[in-house]
Amino acid sequence: MHTAWQHDDGFQRKTISYFPSEQQQHRQELESFAHVWMFIDDVRQSIMPIGGRAQPGRAFTIEVTPNESAFRTIISEAFVSHQHRNHYSFTQGLSEFITDIAHQLAYRGCVHYEVVPWGEPEGANPTDVQILEPLLGSRRFQVVLIPGRIINIAGHTFQLIPRVEQAQQRKRFIHLTNSQVWSVSLPEELGTPRSHRAMLRAMARASTTLPTFAMTQLDKPPQATDFTFRDFHEQQELAMAHETALWGWPGRSMWREQTLEYFMVYRELRFAHSMAILREHILFMMNELLQRRQLPTRLAIKGLPTTKEVQAYIEQLHSGELSFKEALQLVDI
Repeated sequence: MHTAWQHDDGFQRKTISYFPSEQQQHRQELESFAHVWMFIDDVRQSIMPIGGRAQPGRAFTIEVTPNESAFRTIISEAFVSHQHRNHYSFTQGLSEFITDIAHQLAYRGCVHYEVVPWGEPEGANPTDVQILEPLLGSRRFQVVLIPGRIINIAGHTFQLIPRVEQAQQRKRFIHLTNSQVWSVSLPEELGTPRSHRAMLRAMARASTTLPTFAMTQLDKPPQATDFTFRDFHEQQELAMAHETALWGWPGRSMWREQTLEYFMVYRELRFAHSMAILREHILFMMNELLQRRQLPTRLAIKGLPTTKEVQAYIEQLHSGELSFKEALQLVDI
């Protein structure tokens, strides 16, 4: 039975961390629609340097101001990637956490975390943070993903337990106050959670192997028809380009044969622009949470293309000031 759990170091959450029925449903959805999976995976792979290590020549780092060990410890504890727990540096750890959020947003459009304060187990030795900064030590916390369906009613948040698991959990929901929840939605430039889910559904529809009328004819004698598989797949690819235009997704070059090389490079830059928007938005939300926790510190990403910089590259590409190769190199992280 999955219940609220406690680590040896005094960390305890209220929400349930895992629903077997939900995980199985998500795997089936992603495996069913290859293009949806590719889009989500490209967001995950493109938002930050893979593994927190940028391309040679990029002085990528995530900095904290003021640059004090107590703040770095608190932030490293607060924003932990649960996919990659073993980090080699402060920058790599936060980079993986930002990647996790971007992955969730690409799939859901909105993601919720429980803000869990840290306690100290009885008899534990004081931490470095508590010794150096007693007040800051009392503000230690960690954010943990809340799976499942989340609703908000009159300043209160509820994690709804799937019907098939209510008997096992012996409850239908878990209640949290809004102060215990950190919610992150897509930036408005990339749509709303509702419009984003509509985009993913449209991508799923455009991922079908055959149209419905062709499927119904498979077990019947051949008939004269204007339908061709090539035309159908070309229309699918162009529909995918249209549906993902807001993000500028390059689609792993799937529509290369139907478009000019300029368009392919332009889409690469548009997608890099979307990644910059999303990256800066996630960082803004992290800083907002630190402020909410009354921690006088801020994070900043250095060495990656900013939204303004990528927009300038797009304009320079359009005017002919940048070659295709130069433009791609500028946004390669």
